[in-house]
Amino acid sequence: MLAGLYSEIAELYSTHDDYGKAVKYYKLSLKAKMSEAGIIHLGKCYIYKGELRKARKILGRIFFEGLDELYRLEFLRTQALLAIKTCDKELAEDTIQKLSLLGTCNEYFEKQRKEIIDELRGQKWCV
Repeated sequence: MLAGLYSEIAELYSTHDDYGKAVKYYKLSLKAKMSEAGIIHLGKCYIYKGELRKARKILGRIFFEGLDELYRLEFLRTQALLAIKTCDKELAEDTIQKLSLLGTCNEYFEKQRKEIIDELRGQKWCV
């Protein structure tokens, strides 16, 4: 129950682009109860804060193949963002491969999946 409350507070801060406070509450949420969604959201906050090493480290705790179906697209979206921010073409290619294999019956999620792939493929990569 406490984990859920902390997570909701973190989400509110994140929605208002206050990623410092969002990180604080996501960490409290994860301390109370570890969850895949919490790890993904914490990683995304780190990316938006510019703390890319911390984002990579926390997201590295997630094993994609064991990830709940519900969180796979969100995880891959976050991985795509990290790949773009870090100019990591290898991570982008891995993310595209996983997105290509990710089947979805939901039209909305299918559209999002295609948009992420298009964004990664259209990215001008750092030298």
